[in-house]
Amino acid sequence: MRLLILGPQGSGKGTQSVLIAKKYKIPHLNIGDILLEHIIKKDKIGKIVKPYYDKGKLVPYGIIELILEKRLKQKDCKKGFILDGYPRNSRQQKFLDKVINIDGVIFLNIPQNIVMFRLSQRRVCYNGHYYHLTLTPPKVKGICDIDGEKLIRREDDSPKAIKQRLSTYKNKTRPLIKIYKKRKILHEVDGSRKKALVWKDMRKTIDRIKKKK
Repeated sequence: MRLLILGPQGSGKGTQSVLIAKKYKIPHLNIGDILLEHIIKKDKIGKIVKPYYDKGKLVPYGIIELILEKRLKQKDCKKGFILDGYPRNSRQQKFLDKVINIDGVIFLNIPQNIVMFRLSQRRVCYNGHYYHLTLTPPKVKGICDIDGEKLIRREDDSPKAIKQRLSTYKNKTRPLIKIYKKRKILHEVDGSRKKALVWKDMRKTIDRIKKKK
């Protein structure tokens, strides 16, 4: 079962992808995580992408495509995967079409005002543990419950950065929804609700996708 999950920033793609991977025993693939794994391992790919990562620059498309294609060919992806946040534009979508067939695309739809609420109050520690100041605050203000690290707001979670990210999503990623809908593999889920309700719909959606295979 080869799945994509698309939606704007703050729609819950990462959260739901983790649940999907655990429930259906398929790997959760996220380009950012894959790049970071290579950097930590200090392997050949890691040494290539680290300079871009350190300078906060985007890794060139060609390098990303090679890395993703290699990852999709690994043994654990043979039974399926959940690809989180990719593709983000038409070039990436066309590349993905060339290397693999997708069984279903899940679109987490969410209004812009809720995205702003979720992201503007999001905080994270150095080790990647996320909190929301209103919905899931830490026990001690500004400190991670898990490792005691200081919580910060990511630079791209500032109001100005969020609006820019949403504009990019609207112009480059949102058009892909029409493509997958035309292929009749798009499944829309309301991502504005509580996590448990979204997850309930997710399971129903994936079960429908499995039946169509």
